[in-house]
Amino acid sequence: MRDSVRVHKALVDSLGVKKLHAVAGASGGSIQAMEWAALYPALVERVVHVIGPGFDIHPYVVQMLDVWTLPIKLDPKWNNGDYYGRDEPLDGIAQALKIVTITARAFGWAEKTFGYKWADPARNPADAMNNAFAIEDTLNKTGVARAKTTDGNSMIYMSKANQLYNLGEDVKNIKAKILFVPVSSDAIFPPELSRRAAERYKAQGGVAEVAVIEGDGGHLDGVLNVAKQGEAIRAFLAR
Repeated sequence: MRDSVRVHKALVDSLGVKKLHAVAGASGGSIQAMEWAALYPALVERVVHVIGPGFDIHPYVVQMLDVWTLPIKLDPKWNNGDYYGRDEPLDGIAQALKIVTITARAFGWAEKTFGYKWADPARNPADAMNNAFAIEDTLNKTGVARAKTTDGNSMIYMSKANQLYNLGEDVKNIKAKILFVPVSSDAIFPPELSRRAAERYKAQGGVAEVAVIEGDGGHLDGVLNVAKQGEAIRAFLAR
């Protein structure tokens, strides 16, 4: 993630930008936003850290990221990453995307969106192993469709980049004001992580606030329903 930020910094420099009013991002973008503040404290005045982990990745998420990419590595067509010019590991990618989707959601979303509906009203899941529930069928089909435009190695490398995120003592370099915007039902980066980071930052004399997005849609509520904390973000940017 830090390497990506260094590339972005080169672009900003080429444009002649000398000060950033705020750097904002969601999920992996929130990690990059925090890296900006740690690497370039004189440049970054504010950070809007949406559905992020705080200052490092929790060990639970380290393992979750491994689970996300496991189907790709188990697909024989992955071939230890050497599949270019050959058949791609589409089955593994599809299953990986399915796992990412369900873990990035939450109980309330599943209940409201699918309930206990069958994929086919005429095919009771109790009658045969291949008769699926609506949620299974939908996530399977979505994974297959998205796999065609997703590179397996890219998913694996991005997972590793997330696993390696740990600012450590570099948190002391940060001068920016920070707004943490977690989601109440997020199982990947729960609000507790934002609160811990905010307290740590305030303990070193920094300015930090936490504005929780209330909802039962899980991690993705930080993208789809970020407007719920729109006023808090606008007020923060104005201060």
